[in-house]
Amino acid sequence: MHTIQRNFDIISLNNDLEHLFTLPNFPVFMGCVQQPKQEDLTHDLNFYISAATGMIQLNPVLPLDIVYQSEHNPGTTGQGWLDHHAAFSKFVLKHNPTKVFEIGGAHGILSQYAIDQNPKLEWTIIEPNPVAIPNLKAQMVKGFFDSVKQIPQGTDTIVHSHVLEHVYEPRKFMAMLSLLPQGTKMIFSVPALRAHLQQLFTNTLNFEHTYFCTEEYILWLCKSYGYELIDKHDYNTDHSVFYAFVRTAAVPAPLPLYPDLYQENKTMFMNWVQFHKNLVDSMNLQIRNTNSKVFLFGAHVFSQFLLSFGLDESRIECILDNSQAKQGKRLYGTNLMVHSPKILKQPYIPKVILRSGVFNQEIKQDIINNINHTTLFLE
Repeated sequence: MHTIQRNFDIISLNNDLEHLFTLPNFPVFMGCVQQPKQEDLTHDLNFYISAATGMIQLNPVLPLDIVYQSEHNPGTTGQGWLDHHAAFSKFVLKHNPTKVFEIGGAHGILSQYAIDQNPKLEWTIIEPNPVAIPNLKAQMVKGFFDSVKQIPQGTDTIVHSHVLEHVYEPRKFMAMLSLLPQGTKMIFSVPALRAHLQQLFTNTLNFEHTYFCTEEYILWLCKSYGYELIDKHDYNTDHSVFYAFVRTAAVPAPLPLYPDLYQENKTMFMNWVQFHKNLVDSMNLQIRNTNSKVFLFGAHVFSQFLLSFGLDESRIECILDNSQAKQGKRLYGTNLMVHSPKILKQPYIPKVILRSGVFNQEIKQDIINNINHTTLFLE
């Protein structure tokens, strides 16, 4: 498979990367498929850190058409994501946009919330794998964002939600946006990746989230390319962070000093690695010594990580997921089929492995309150 070498620190552009850890033969796609397993592709997931800035990043990265070979329903299932979109739409509207260009809008739910509150708002979405919700009021354009020429004339606000952490070369991305007129606003949401790594969430970096997109680096990038911070909101403690920037008159010169987070980030990451080795060892011991049926929740990269760390797939009945679009399919890179959690409605005490980060509590409450109150969770 063709790969894209990224031998340089994406912040400083220095060739100073130090290898941290490798998960061999990791699935290249985090969605669900109907194809035979022998058609699935894998590649080593290699983590590096910059000696100068402490940026943790993947090298190499994979072609976009491999990683994003189809839409896999991010941000469409569960009340937690709907609440995020509703809150972020209010944050966007707080800054009085009139003509919005959204990068990577996927389904269009965010735009619908905003337009419902302001029907005069013009909104265009560019998205490589559009799966638009019914009666979408925004204009949807299929494609990757790679030029400011794609932005309609008169646009006063750029919006993106959980997109910046997917960009392979964020300096090039910001350099493009630095060409926009003075006064243009850029408003975006990103996952709270530093909190996620600190709290040992199973998924922080992967073939989609290819670098540690945290506040220190975000502020450096935006300031370096002429954007001034005007507003910020920490959403739901450790779910996401909302930012609003405005394009200033000129790119500052010289560039601000690079953040230096080498020791802090390295320590956090290696703690994450050791935690998951120990966690999977403990889970394997528990599931091998139980007579209960064992299920794995989440037809997504959370589960792929646990299996790559050595979780015993042969002891798992299937994967549970609330997304109807995933049910009846197979999680890419595994032999496990996906079913609705409703199959837990049986007169037994099932065990569910659950490592879904900020969504854990919502998932547990739904299963306990609505499906099977005897369910035991391994976390």
